[in-house]
Amino acid sequence: MVDDAPDTLISIAVITSRGFTVSFEAGGKGVGIYYNDVLVYTGAIDQESKFFVIDVGELLELRLPHAATDAAAPTDSNVYGNKRPDISTKTRDDVLWLHKRLGHPSRATMHKAIQHNAWLGAPSDLAPSQIDAVLDKLQCTACELAKRNKLNRSLGSGIHQIFPGATISVDYQGLMTTSVRGYTGFFLCKDLCSGYRHAIMTDSKSEDALRICLDHIINFYRSNGHVVRKF
Repeated sequence: MVDDAPDTLISIAVITSRGFTVSFEAGGKGVGIYYNDVLVYTGAIDQESKFFVIDVGELLELRLPHAATDAAAPTDSNVYGNKRPDISTKTRDDVLWLHKRLGHPSRATMHKAIQHNAWLGAPSDLAPSQIDAVLDKLQCTACELAKRNKLNRSLGSGIHQIFPGATISVDYQGLMTTSVRGYTGFFLCKDLCSGYRHAIMTDSKSEDALRICLDHIINFYRSNGHVVRKF
């Protein structure tokens, strides 16, 4: 990525893979995009960054020329089929601008912020349905790349316990609605060898309550001939 890029950078392959031909015009005329040997779009050169500027939304709305065939071709189709946006250019730009300026939030976050007027300076006529309409058709390149470069979960040590009851993990879960017996949570204890779990109900997560839980777990494994070495 380029630090001072004014917008998201895209690869030329994204365009050429959809049947377009890209040509960098001589004499500072910008970039030309052709379809069936016909010029359909011209992108200017940003005078500050010297990048070629292409509006992807305008590409999606193009009515493309068709090569001559024996069968009559439909006049309103394009390379994207029925994925052409039915939203205004202003709405599209407003949604993408908000998404990028505010740190690439999720749709749910954007919905809540718009509904509660939480973002100062956000377009007053923007609705959650318009956010969905834009993001259903135009994917954020930065978000997609970030998802593909992220591991599903962090790597572990690769060392696993081989004796039942030798190592027990303990986690407190609560607060929950008070039960008829006065419990407000529970300790979840898991044997790291077998995966066997215990749920010990409790009305507190104090040290005394934890000690009662541990005594119960230790006695259980000892009664079955195992030794608990670590919590």
